[in-house]
Amino acid sequence: MFSFSSHATYQPEPFHPAYRRQIQSMLTDGEYANAHLDWKGPRGWFQETPFWVNVKRRRVGAALAVLSDMPGVAWWRVAAVRDDLEPLELLTPLWESALPELKARNIDMVAVLALQEWVNDLAAQLGFAHAHDVIALMRETRVEPMPVTHELQILPIGVADIDAVTHIDNTAFRMPWAHSSEMLTEALNMAAYATIAILDGTVVGYQLTTEGSYGAHLARLAVLPGHQGKKIGRALAVDMINHFTAKGVHSIGVNTQSDNDHSLKLYQSLDFQLTGEGFPVWLKRI
Repeated sequence: MFSFSSHATYQPEPFHPAYRRQIQSMLTDGEYANAHLDWKGPRGWFQETPFWVNVKRRRVGAALAVLSDMPGVAWWRVAAVRDDLEPLELLTPLWESALPELKARNIDMVAVLALQEWVNDLAAQLGFAHAHDVIALMRETRVEPMPVTHELQILPIGVADIDAVTHIDNTAFRMPWAHSSEMLTEALNMAAYATIAILDGTVVGYQLTTEGSYGAHLARLAVLPGHQGKKIGRALAVDMINHFTAKGVHSIGVNTQSDNDHSLKLYQSLDFQLTGEGFPVWLKRI
């Protein structure tokens, strides 16, 4: 629980570029910093609204960006408070300032991914409900390449495929998890290996995987609802595993929702193991 002290001299105001450096410092070094940026860095989200800051004599005490990538839904992308201040007291007026803008844009669902424990207390006190957790799995077995048994084409994603990929993404993922074509284009630009599955001339699935010093990470895997249950997602995942196995990358991670039994069953059948790491997702209708 948070305790209160008086910070009445801090006043909410819209983000201004002059505050960018202070906010970036809070996100990099602060104890109270929750940044769920997806495929955009802070610079990309700084251009969006509603983005509010609490300021006293040009000193930023807190920042909150509640931003929308898809119609009807917004995420807390940036929530940060200076270490010597109280998150609930400083972020509550920013949340209240953002609400009219969100409602004016017909946003009716707001989601929070709690990457730090303090965000859980804050979300609960602001009336958000715990929906599920994002859980992590890891595959580290060193095996020979796995056979791809499904009769379909698996090809690299090209720029011309973004509309088809967006359609798959928006029909396969429930809100608030779907991405816009803009966000998926950003994701494609950062991917190490991204492929589509084609069946009878139609793009029916896709996967997108990143790579870093830690190994690879399967970031998106989706199949058109009408083609689910045909092992298309499995074929895409196996092809991806074979790709990185051939490169000598044996550590592959993936995240999914704790209530997504179908995804869990698929990943565990491919030797992904639960790591025990998870992050709560909070939702609120406004």
